[in-house]
Amino acid sequence: MQEHSLIPSDVNAVAPEATVTEENAIKSSSPTPKEILEATERFITENPLLSVGIAAATGFLLVRLFR
Repeated sequence: MQEHSLIPSDVNAVAPEATVTEENAIKSSSPTPKEILEATERFITENPLLSVGIAAATGFLLVRLFR
């Protein structure tokens, strides 16, 4: 009688491909520094008053924190 398994017998042949695919997914999902800079510049251009407010609040909190 043949025993059935939920894991295919050729799982070791597929494992390296899964690792490569996972590594590529991680690399493609994380933004590059250039993309982060462009998104920040776009946000500041589209929301100048909010950007100034965030900068002022951050400065205020940092002064209070390190005083």
